[in-house]
Amino acid sequence: PFHNFVSLRAQAECPVQLNPQRVVVRYGGSVAANCNTSVLHKGMGWEASQGGVPMTKNQSLITWRLKTISSSELKSSALSPGNYTCTATNALGRDNRADDGAQYRCEAELDLGAEGPQPHPTISSKPLNVEVYYKPQHSSSTETIIKDDKVMLDCTVKANPAPTYTWRSDHLEEKISSSELKSSALSPGNYTCTATNALGRDSKVFIVKSTGGL
Repeated sequence: PFHNFVSLRAQAECPVQLNPQRVVVRYGGSVAANCNTSVLHKGMGWEASQGGVPMTKNQSLITWRLKTISSSELKSSALSPGNYTCTATNALGRDNRADDGAQYRCEAELDLGAEGPQPHPTISSKPLNVEVYYKPQHSSSTETIIKDDKVMLDCTVKANPAPTYTWRSDHLEEKISSSELKSSALSPGNYTCTATNALGRDSKVFIVKSTGGL
């Protein structure tokens, strides 16, 4: 819901009373305010962008009234109906892989002071799911492996899009696309795994040793 804030002022040289002195009106709602004086006057009226009352004589009270607040021309501390865009920018100027899969919302709060609705009306946008693209990056460039039935050469690495894997070694005779190799099936030596996606690649060298250290 949108609200209009309306300021009502009286000229200092003319002692009048406004009731109420300040009103908060829901957009599309009605509003009324009285102006009265106890002194003789040449005429009194309401000057307003809507619902103005012409100068009137021989009356000590006049009322400004609107059945519907429908114009943004009235002084307002609220937004007029329309489309508004909330833009979120990464302060670091680069993608952060930790934000991949995060969810953001834009929330607006309307504060019209003590006369306004309490608690303050709020509205939230639909959630925005963030997808960050980043290249593969291993936590270390080398790893020493002792051959064992339970030990694997694990080249798995996070990346978006998901990476593909290739292995190179003098001891490999066939092309392998898996991210893992069983150490017990390998000969001692160096095995290089490369993870690749559209944004880049990263390699890791596994040094396989036998249980005797050779």
